[in-house]
Amino acid sequence: MKADRLSFEESVSILNDLSFMVVPVDPGHADFKSLLRRIKSELERDESQTTQHNYELVEALSRLRIDAFCDLMRSLVLQKKLSRKSRDITAQLLYFAQLLTTHKQERDTEIVKQLVAELKFLSVSELGAEQVNYLMRGLSMVAEAGAFDGQMAKLTGDFLPILLEHYQSELYRCRIADVLTVVASCEQLRKVAVISEADHRSAHELFEVYLLNYLEKTKRQINGQEFAATVRHVGEAKFHAIHIYKGEVIDQLEKNFTTF
Repeated sequence: MKADRLSFEESVSILNDLSFMVVPVDPGHADFKSLLRRIKSELERDESQTTQHNYELVEALSRLRIDAFCDLMRSLVLQKKLSRKSRDITAQLLYFAQLLTTHKQERDTEIVKQLVAELKFLSVSELGAEQVNYLMRGLSMVAEAGAFDGQMAKLTGDFLPILLEHYQSELYRCRIADVLTVVASCEQLRKVAVISEADHRSAHELFEVYLLNYLEKTKRQINGQEFAATVRHVGEAKFHAIHIYKGEVIDQLEKNFTTF
């Protein structure tokens, strides 16, 4: 009996459900491979949906990290058929940065360059905490892969101060994991001289503002891993003379130490 054709919405919903499964699926299982073929067929058939409503799709593919859709997505972005909305660019950059670090293919490098070039057109006011998280993770992966050239570095260096200024207004929406991502990504970008020391310091100053509020009001939500990362960043900032955190932050960290 022939399986019913999946709609675009059903396809994206299935991929999202799979990406959040606690028990990982077996990518080699016949039923799973058959399901992926059906989903891919739908995405190829209804290209207009895939190109214009791709944020949730790319999010799911980033979480799943499966190769079945790589060529389709590469083709769409190289033909400039994917949405160029600011939030969509952030998800696409993370996805293709993941492909670059995994497959190390030249075409993924070219796609990442194309997406980084979009930074000069990005409207930061349209980016929430989630999109900033995707963007910073993507840029950090590109830095780790050694894929930044001079033009990409300049675009990123020019863009980051604008992003950090905007992010300050988003701090109240953020989880500590989101702000830790920004700090860690800035650290990676500074290592390869993509951003200035001043911008690296600005990221720590944002983190300090967040910690002074976060530890005071919602300290019970910090897990052990986040606490350890926080202590590391505060200590390394002082050691490398990037930023010295206020005594109140250190006091709060010491008070919370006994809870872990």
